Parts: sequence; structure tokens; C-alpha cells
Amino acid sequence: MKKILACLLVGLCANPLSAATTVEWWQFWTDAAIKPVIEEIVTDFEKQNPDIDIKVTDLTWANGHEKIAIAFASKTAPDIVELGSDWIAQFAVNGQLANISASIANDSTEFQGWGMATWNNGVYAAPWILGTRVLYGNRNLLTRAGYPPNFLPVTWAELKEASIKIRALDKNIYGW
Repeated sequence: MKKILACLLVGLCANPLSAATTVEWWQFWTDAAIKPVIEEIVTDFEKQNPDIDIKVTDLTWANGHEKIAIAFASKTAPDIVELGSDWIAQFAVNGQLANISASIANDSTEFQGWGMATWNNGVYAAPWILGTRVLYGNRNLLTRAGYPPNFLPVTWAELKEASIKIRALDKNIYGW
């Protein structure tokens, strides 16, 4: 994680900054178990770059998107912001994110996840963290749709078939 944040901040070091430059970073890592790691990363970066102070603002997933959208619209956005990967196109299309394709060319072979940071053949963000998503199944609905009690779909074809069968149970029940 430290290396990825360093990549996010490296662009700041490429241009000489005046003394006591403050960089605003809005991020979502507020969990009590994770927050100390974020603070350590920031402290390490500031030690290596004594003329840069990082001001961290914590966001929540409940209203962070709204705060970011308002900040972009009012031209008060932070220098660095963590975005959900599904927000990249929304902000890039409106010219609110810089195309960093050229500056990450060397890193693009070392790190994974660039696809989530792209829009219209340009890279507008650096992958910060890649997580695994989990699919939950409603065993009651699967059973009602004719599947054995311990069945869970493991292929896309099985998921599609089960979704269609569940949807067929009632027009107010959705299989996905």
C-alpha cells in the first residue's frame, strides 16, 4: 500500500514546490484498524518530503461521492482524492480529472488494475487497492426456484440460469 500511495504522490515531487506546500488528500480509509496505517504512510511521506504537508480529510461511503461531486463543481476539489472505480468516467468526462497516461507508462506494466482507472482510452487514476467482491445467495429463493438446499452458482452460466428462474417466481422478485 505504501508503494501505491508513493506512486500517487510522486507526481507532486516531479515539480519543485515552494516551501510548506500543503497537499489535500480526501480518502475513505476511516476504519479504526486501517486509519493508523494511513497516518503512518502520510508521516513517512512527509519525512521524505519535508516541504510538503499532507492534509488528510476522511470521507464516508454514505456521502463521500456527493462531497466530491460538489467540490469538483465548485472548483474546490482536493489535490488528491480516492474515487470509486465506477466514478472515474463520470468525473473524467467532465474534465475534472487529469489524464495521467503518459506519466504512468512505466508503472503500467508493474501494477495491475489500470483498466478500472481508464475512460475513453485514457488513464485518469492510479489503482489504490484491488479488492475481492463476494456474491451472496438467497438459499430460500434458490430452493423455491427448484435448486437443492446447498446449491450456489459457481459459473456465470449457472448464475444467469438461477437468476432467470428466481425472477420467474414472481414479478416482484429479482434474481440478481
